[in-house]
Amino acid sequence: MIIPFLKKIALWIIVIVIVIVIIPFFMVGKKKISHTVSVYISDMDKVVNMDFEKYIEGVVRAEMPASFHIEALKAQSVATRSYTIKKINSNQNNKEIHKGASVCTLPEHCQAYKSEEDMKKTWGKNAKQYNKKIKDAVNSTSNKIIVYEDEVINAVFHASNGGKTENSHEVWGGNVAYLKSTQSFGEEEAPKFKTSASYHIDEFKNIILQNAPDTVFENIIGEKTLTEGGSVKTINIGNKTFSGTDIRKMFKLNSANFDIIEQENKITFNVTGYGHGVGMSQYGANKMAKMGKSYEEIIKNYYHNVEISEYIKP
Repeated sequence: MIIPFLKKIALWIIVIVIVIVIIPFFMVGKKKISHTVSVYISDMDKVVNMDFEKYIEGVVRAEMPASFHIEALKAQSVATRSYTIKKINSNQNNKEIHKGASVCTLPEHCQAYKSEEDMKKTWGKNAKQYNKKIKDAVNSTSNKIIVYEDEVINAVFHASNGGKTENSHEVWGGNVAYLKSTQSFGEEEAPKFKTSASYHIDEFKNIILQNAPDTVFENIIGEKTLTEGGSVKTINIGNKTFSGTDIRKMFKLNSANFDIIEQENKITFNVTGYGHGVGMSQYGANKMAKMGKSYEEIIKNYYHNVEISEYIKP
């Protein structure tokens, strides 16, 4: 009688060990993390606490066309999640802009955000299909983040470029190992791949003088140097040297990848691409997806020597 009883005890001990130790061990990193994030909704001027993954859905909804390939949308979801966590962890939030929230919906400061209701009119009859597609992209990559040397990366992205992305140090300064120039296909499919902007010579000079009052215009347009990605690194205007990013801001150009043509009383910028050109190209990601590449392959093309990991909330 004692031996069968001991066998029962041993069996129960084994069951308890399996339930308490072994099963949780195999579930580490697999469990869906549920937490909230405070978001300053700029157009409503209020702070809202929302589920973190719902916020990621809203950013993907706003930042990438829902008509894009599902693998591109997955890549955007992982990049968005990584960028958000990096921003929050680095305390890069501006309390004044964010009204005390962790992130905001201003694309020039954080990332754009659109709710399902916001996009109903834009998407029309495709709203239900597109919303499901975005949710599937976010849910299928739930908690996935991009890391470099075990640290979540600043997963910046842009719409399109001239066929190569930019080195981060040539755009913002500071060398970021994973933000290196790389080839990007399908950029010409972007609707704003080629744009132009023209200014009367007097208007052009006035804009320059507002930013550099002591500029002397002996020769208006001088020599320029280029980045590895093909954008303007520096350009001589009058007796001054400006960075390409400064000229982009001054004249509200779509990118710093531009040529300048001087004709009589007119200055024309012929611009290629849209955005800063660093990190993942959204139209390039879509092209890669259509070529059969997975979201992991897309991410590793645009962010050098990174790994895709699981985010576990501290």
